[in-house]
Amino acid sequence: MKDNVKIGIIGAGSLGIMYGQKLTAAYGKERVFFLASNERCEIYKEADFVCNGETCDFNFVSTDRNKNIPLDLLIFAVKYSGLKGAIQEVRSFVSENTILLSLLNGITSEEEIEAVFGKKHTLYSVALGMDPIREGFQCPIRISEEL
Repeated sequence: MKDNVKIGIIGAGSLGIMYGQKLTAAYGKERVFFLASNERCEIYKEADFVCNGETCDFNFVSTDRNKNIPLDLLIFAVKYSGLKGAIQEVRSFVSENTILLSLLNGITSEEEIEAVFGKKHTLYSVALGMDPIREGFQCPIRISEEL
C-alpha cells in the first residue's frame, strides 16, 4: 500500500475495534480513523477503547463536519440494521479509487454496497477463527490457534 494511505472504518463494535487496532498499529493514527456522526465522535473520544487488554488510541472523524476526504479503503463494520444509514453517511468519502470492504456476515451487505457504489469498488470478505465480544468499549477477542 502507498505511504499516504487513508483508511476509514464505520462501526466501532467488536470487529471494527479489532480491525482498527491492527490497522492503526500498521499505518498509524493519522492514516486510520473511525467515521461517525459528530455526536458519536464526542462519545468515542471520551471512551477508553481496549482490545485484548491493550488500550487503543483511535482517531475519530465526524461525518457531519468532514466531507470529501477520499479514502483508499473504507471498512463497513456496522450491524446489518445500520448498513443503509452507514452507506449514506460515508458517501462523500468514497472516490473513484476507494476499495470497500464489508465485515458483515452473509452476502447481502456487499450487494447493498455495490448498488450504491458499483461492483468494481467492493471486496468480499469472510472473518474466520476469532470470537469477538464487545463489553462497553472493551473488546476481548479469542483468535483460534488452528488457522
